[in-house]
Amino acid sequence: MCAGSRPNLPGSSPGNQAMRRAPQGILAGFTGSAAPGMPALGSLAISKSNSGKLAWVSTIHVFCWSLIRAFQPALRQGVQTLEEWKERLADGAPITKQLVEYELGYRRLTEETISLHHDDVLALTANLLAMPKFQAIVAGRFPYILIDEYQDTSAVLMSAIREHLLGRKSGPLIGLFGDHWQRIYDETCGQNS
Repeated sequence: MCAGSRPNLPGSSPGNQAMRRAPQGILAGFTGSAAPGMPALGSLAISKSNSGKLAWVSTIHVFCWSLIRAFQPALRQGVQTLEEWKERLADGAPITKQLVEYELGYRRLTEETISLHHDDVLALTANLLAMPKFQAIVAGRFPYILIDEYQDTSAVLMSAIREHLLGRKSGPLIGLFGDHWQRIYDETCGQNS
């Protein structure tokens, strides 16, 4: 090393710094049991930088929650439109400024929190995808979205993706991987009749 030069530490080059700020790709699988096997596939599909991965691997529920969790007012409003919440809302605390959370996947309404079910996260994501600003945020954060086990994706969510994201000039680029004959859930976009 020359006198006065600085060592090139990981993450210190302009290229590595740009990669840390760069949008990520996402490889989303439908089930939690599939997610542990996907990191190898994710690292093959989208290369890693020295400072971290450019791809994020998760279940589709965790991915959707990461997209919508910051939209608290829209989530509180959206919950009121979901059929599964109508009876609970009639008998429970009114929705005011509660924190909307998704942790265990069970519906619960208290004076402090609204806890979402797994299906609620997908339905609320589908609702928000109708908003052009939300579409732009998704495309900006995730220019590449790969959905594994596509046949088990919620029909409502897939319809929203098809209508609002596929073919959009400014992205994201979406890849769907699956086999309709391996469908394991009802009310999904998979067809095996």
